Amino acid sequence: MMMHTAADAILCELRDLHQLILALLASPDKARWHWPSYYLLYVDMDRMAWRIRRTRTVFADEPLFESMSAFAQAPRSAAEEAEAIDDAFAELGKAQRSIVAWLWHASRNTMTVIEDKRLRQQMRAHFHPKSEWYRTFRSDYCPGRVSADGRTLERTILKLDPEPPDRVDGIGEKSLYVRQYFDISTEPARSLLAHAIGRVEEEHARVGRAMADFFLAHCSIEQLLHPSSV
Repeated sequence: MMMHTAADAILCELRDLHQLILALLASPDKARWHWPSYYLLYVDMDRMAWRIRRTRTVFADEPLFESMSAFAQAPRSAAEEAEAIDDAFAELGKAQRSIVAWLWHASRNTMTVIEDKRLRQQMRAHFHPKSEWYRTFRSDYCPGRVSADGRTLERTILKLDPEPPDRVDGIGEKSLYVRQYFDISTEPARSLLAHAIGRVEEEHARVGRAMADFFLAHCSIEQLLHPSSV
């Protein structure tokens, strides 16, 4: 019998990225940012906020926009429910891949330079082009899809290693490759997921505000005037 994953583990890979970004923002001395790249990362994080909200709404039985409330009263078929969930997670996955791509740029230590040795190694271990983590993420990452019977949300994710080794391989040693199976067969189960995603949504908003504050405190207009070097 399949063991279901606890609802609180939903989007844990995004929470890992939250912690990494906050660590990079913890001190202006930890990274010398290429500010056009930073801003584009911020834009992707802002887009992710909408993707998280949409993902929450498909489990919470609430409309994405208030103006859609009239349509929310019409019950959806099981097939329509599954399609809505698949679509929401597919869009979330696109946003996640875009965020990881910007972190890949930062990991190259060219335009954006990570000064902190520990953070530089963490970035390299996960986002370097030759990193096993990065290659596996590109090939295997599945943000979420509904099982054939419509009762389970299946995900394949990669956790971040908080203390990565010096080499860029070995993601299996610390169980960073994770398959998740969430129960979506009942209204209470879906409600648990909606509440758990809501907590991620709140955390994501805090990270977004921290990024905006850091940007306003340390970037000038002149530093944004070289976008072609992205």
